[in-house]
Amino acid sequence: RLLWRVWSNGRILRKGFCPSSATSSEALINQMQPCVECVGRLNYLNNLIGTNASTSSIAQCTLWMERERIACSGLRSVASMTRTWSGCYSLQSLEIEDWPVDKWAVTTFNSVWTSCISLEKLDLSNWDVSGWAITSLADVWNKCRSLKTLNISTWDTSDWAITSLYRTWVHCTSLQNLDLSNWDTENWAVTTINSCWHDCASLQSLDLSKWDTSNWAVTNMGYTWYSCYHLKTLDVSTWDTENWNVTSLISTWNACYSLEELDISSWDTSDWTVSSADYAFYGCYSLKELDISDWDLSNWTISNVTGFIGD
Repeated sequence: RLLWRVWSNGRILRKGFCPSSATSSEALINQMQPCVECVGRLNYLNNLIGTNASTSSIAQCTLWMERERIACSGLRSVASMTRTWSGCYSLQSLEIEDWPVDKWAVTTFNSVWTSCISLEKLDLSNWDVSGWAITSLADVWNKCRSLKTLNISTWDTSDWAITSLYRTWVHCTSLQNLDLSNWDTENWAVTTINSCWHDCASLQSLDLSKWDTSNWAVTNMGYTWYSCYHLKTLDVSTWDTENWNVTSLISTWNACYSLEELDISSWDTSDWTVSSADYAFYGCYSLKELDISDWDLSNWTISNVTGFIGD
């Protein structure tokens, strides 16, 4: 188990193992794997500790970790968290709920926990992200296969200007609940949402009815909810799609075996230029009704569709 604590004086306490010396950078990297798995890739360590850590200054990292207390002068001005814990394959728990993120001005947040395949829970409910100005949520929790609990329902996202939701929760196969119902998306200008919840196989419900999508200009919806096997309810009925120009609906709801209701009857598709829609609703065995009779398909350029609605 890896433990982190951020003290009020701006220092990080970490319990773990790091080697005292190595004959070469390559050898040091190999010996430091527990450290690497704790903090993420070395060339992104500076995002947390406010130094110039990189693969060329690995020795510094070793010294810091040996001492267990890391001077953190830059902690109060963090701008990037991209790939911070990416590739932390053995990380099972991460106690960072008390980190002083309210003093940060984060703008980049891509791939923060990508491939944390052993991480089981992540409580970020105390994180005050209201001062952040994030523009992308791409790959943030990609391949967090063991993640069962993710608490981000309290996040204030009103100042964010998200343009990408690409693969945000893809392959979160164990995630059972995801409360995004109160997220403020009014200032978002999303252009891609493909594979956002792809393979969230254990997710049972997803309420996105309060999401304001009027400023979005989505072009790709491929695989958005693909393989959400246990998803029973998905509320996107209020989504404003007038400014969207979707070109791909490939497998958007494919393999949503348990989905019983899907109201997308009011979606405005008049500007959509869909060129691929294979398997869009394929395998939606439990769907009781699908009304897309008012969809405007006049600009679609599809000559042949395979399995649009099928077994």
